[in-house]
Amino acid sequence: MTTKVKQVIQSQQVVLSSRPEGKPTSANFKISSEEITPIAEGEFLVKNQWMSVDPYMRGRMKERDSYVPP
Repeated sequence: MTTKVKQVIQSQQVVLSSRPEGKPTSANFKISSEEITPIAEGEFLVKNQWMSVDPYMRGRMKERDSYVPP
């Protein structure tokens, strides 16, 4: 008999919490934690090892229309 153990996985997220005025600082971001829903048959979980905030992202942090939705 095989018993499956349900494992609860917490995901940490870096979220833009306020729009920066000038140079972005750590105060403009927050780290939140969220429980990931169980992985279904045929799905897989990816672990992100690096995060990059590229110059392109600075424009996306502003409150204005863009050709791509946020």
